Amino acid sequence: MYYVYILSSGDEKYVGVTKNLKNRLYRHNSGHNKSTKYRNDWEIVHFESFSTLSEARKKESEIKGKHKKLSLDRDVAQPG
Repeated sequence: MYYVYILSSGDEKYVGVTKNLKNRLYRHNSGHNKSTKYRNDWEIVHFESFSTLSEARKKESEIKGKHKKLSLDRDVAQPG
């Protein structure tokens, strides 16, 4: 079983894939991930399970694509 997960820490979000949610969250909060090591209070706010890694990666890409579009839409709607 593979999991696509979304982490949240303050206003930051992170999307990833793993086979072990508990261990992966521990590694994010222990500074073992380059992208999330600057915070240690990550929480899993959503996850979905998949039978294959390819299905999980496809969903991860879909979520990341939507997140980028939402971020761009928000930035355009509220110029800096």
